[in-house]
Amino acid sequence: RKLQMRKKAKKRRPPRTNKDNRKGVFKAKKSLGQNFLASKKIAGEIVHAADVGQDDIVLEVGPGKGILTEELVERARHGRVIAVEKDEKLVEFLKEKFANQKNLEIVHADILDFNPKNHILETANYKIVANIPYYITSHFLRKFLQSDYQPSLMVLMVQKEVAERIVGLPVKQKKENLLS
Repeated sequence: RKLQMRKKAKKRRPPRTNKDNRKGVFKAKKSLGQNFLASKKIAGEIVHAADVGQDDIVLEVGPGKGILTEELVERARHGRVIAVEKDEKLVEFLKEKFANQKNLEIVHADILDFNPKNHILETANYKIVANIPYYITSHFLRKFLQSDYQPSLMVLMVQKEVAERIVGLPVKQKKENLLS
């Protein structure tokens, strides 16, 4: 009998609505490799590591719910933050959340198709700050490190396994360096 009551209780939960999404209730999409940054403390540490100044131009990749974006627009208050997000629903949410933010441009695009030149990002005049999905890391790094429009600095939050592959594993692991 208790089991039947529990099953009924589960069925009564209301579905998520667009109203919930305006509040930032999103489920990460595995197909996009999403992993939302939730800690303001970690976001602050990332921005600190990037040494973002008030006049800096920052390219944020995958802003998600905007936790890191909040820190970036505050620190680069006289500069500019360009946030590139692939998920259309998150783009809508971010545009609403940051509607009054003058130093923020939200771009709906796949970062692997993004052209820095189209956004007046020239070599060494911008920084990249990102919490990027595992599956695009090597393509992303190659794209920006081999670009004619390289950033002056990149601060990336990646999975531990990705970081280990970037710096290279011991020979006994028999995996190539991610950038080789």
